[in-house]
Amino acid sequence: MVRRLLVAVCAVLALGAGTGAPSAAGLAGTTAGGTADAAGPSGRAAGEPAPDGGGPQGRAVSDLHVGRADPEAVHPGGSTTVHAFVTNGGPDRTAAGFTVLVVLPAGTRAEGPFFPESCQVSEDGRRVRCSFPPGLSSLRSATALVPLRVGADTPAPSTLTGGRVVVVGPDDPDTSDNRQPFEVAVVPE
Repeated sequence: MVRRLLVAVCAVLALGAGTGAPSAAGLAGTTAGGTADAAGPSGRAAGEPAPDGGGPQGRAVSDLHVGRADPEAVHPGGSTTVHAFVTNGGPDRTAAGFTVLVVLPAGTRAEGPFFPESCQVSEDGRRVRCSFPPGLSSLRSATALVPLRVGADTPAPSTLTGGRVVVVGPDDPDTSDNRQPFEVAVVPE
């Protein structure tokens, strides 16, 4: 009896602290020993993600993945743009920021302006790191735009390989789809 009273008092205190009211399912499963059944204090089944920004144990879970998008063909000495396209497969919005890294093929060099403006270029001009803020909703996308210039002495026709786009985010437990290669087609003028 005393333990049930303590559970009820804790629920009222949580409500007063602004954490939300526990559901009837969460309180109904509480036993005299103080443990709950499969439904936790939120009323969700154990391990079920929160509706927005909270997976199991309140952690956000998002599935960021990179779509393949080869840039448009370019002439020797010309420029084209890599569209580094990232989608959040959910179930939650990103609670933390994430980084998109674009690695350019040999024979090319990054040349701004970039989007977002916060993108930073490595000294050799072949790596561009772009930071995105938290809050990318489930089933929404973000794109980094990275212009590149092909060397004037590049043979045409040819295909420059070795480019890749990588996304890294702390909310993403599945990294199997976090990188995609891309190629740059060089065509004669």
